[in-house]
Order: sequence, then C-alpha cells, then structure tokens
Amino acid sequence: MTLFTSHQKKQLTELLSHAVNKDKVLTVPAVHGFLFALAITPERIRPREWLPSVFGEEMLDVSDEKERERLLKCLLSAYDKIVVLNNESNLAFPYDIPNLTSKDLPAIQEWCYGYFKALLLRPDIWGLNNKIEGGHTNDEVIDITTCSAIVIGVAVPEKVTDYFNRTRMKDSFAEKTPAEIEARLLALLPTAIATQQQFAHAVKNGLIIPKPHRVVIQPKVPLAVSKVGRNDPCPCGCGLKYKKCCGK
Repeated sequence: MTLFTSHQKKQLTELLSHAVNKDKVLTVPAVHGFLFALAITPERIRPREWLPSVFGEEMLDVSDEKERERLLKCLLSAYDKIVVLNNESNLAFPYDIPNLTSKDLPAIQEWCYGYFKALLLRPDIWGLNNKIEGGHTNDEVIDITTCSAIVIGVAVPEKVTDYFNRTRMKDSFAEKTPAEIEARLLALLPTAIATQQQFAHAVKNGLIIPKPHRVVIQPKVPLAVSKVGRNDPCPCGCGLKYKKCCGK
C-alpha cells in the first residue's frame, strides 16, 4: 500500500507547503489519486491545465524560477512514473481494502477526492455530463458513471445520493445506514477503479467513443509572437522551462 517512496513524499510535502492557497492545495494521498486518474484518462492533459487543480489558481508562492522548477520537478516526475506504470498495465488501486484500519480511511477519502477531481477535467469522457434517462446514454457510460459515484461517495459521503440518483444503483442505498453505505462503497471501490481503467483503455484504442467535447485552455500568460526557446519559461505560466512543459 505504497503511494510514493519516502523521498517522493518528502519532496511533495515540501512542494505542497508552498501553495499560495493552503485551503485549496491537495494532500499527498489526494495528489496520488489525482495523478492516477490523470494517467488513465485517454486524452492527454497538459500540465498548464491540471497544475491549478493541485494548487489552486494562484499556484506557488515561490519567486525564484530555479527553485520553482526544482519543486515542480518532483511532481512531474511522479506523474511520469505513474504514466509508465499505466502504459505497462502495472498501475493498480494502491489500498488493500479487506485489511483496512480506521486510520487508513481519511487517506483513502483524500485519494478518492484527488482522483475524482482529475476526472472532472474531462467530464464527458467519464460520463459525468450525461443524463441517465430515456435510454439516451449507452451501458458503458452508465457503468462508468456508477464507478464515479462510488469514488465520490467515498470521498464526500454527503454527495452519495446526488450521484447515485444518476445511475442504475439509485435505490441500492435507500434503506442503508451511513456505516453500511460506507462499508459497501469501500468494498466496491477497487472494482470501480479497475472498471474505469478498462474503459479508458477501450476509449484510447477506439473501441468506445465517448460523447464529443471541446476544451478551450486560456493560458495565464499571453503567448509571445516570437518563437519560444526550449530553455525559455513556458508561456503557459506554470513556471517550468518550455521544453519540460508544453514543448515536451
């Protein structure tokens, strides 16, 4: 049940401590869940779009460019390693649900929160913008929406009803106590994550075509007219060199 190495945890903890908005920044377990979902999403999402989801729009309180680059490097390196694991089919849900202790639950909730936050970057792929009614949504999207409801149900228990009302399981928890709902969602969680991984693989290989969508990214810093050099600051405003971000 290892999210990051001890060295990675130390680096990420240091990085997250520099966030401008302390109430917006993700925790270390949430970062892992976020990067996990980011890696399995079958459409590449560039750092300029997802970094604000980790730190908040104001990003880091670091003025020195080299220090900023050093801090962000550990996050991008962790992401790259998770992508490699996913490409090699070696990426799996990191918690041993049958052997959980009460101390593990907050970390799992944070992991699920980060995971779901990454899904929201591409809601149409994950069926989060579809209305489950009148047969207008295919079975694959219904199943994926149910998986998302399980994830958010673990992360934010008070949202269980809102999300399950859009799935085939809307009556499953009608007469259950909060403790029973929590136990059931935790039991379903590994399968939900695996199902979304399989779905993403099918989408990436053209076996399933999700609802088309369009995402427009507005960079924080206007793009320069002249050509951006590989070692120049990336014009997206993330703080990295161009060759390590949008020019990668």
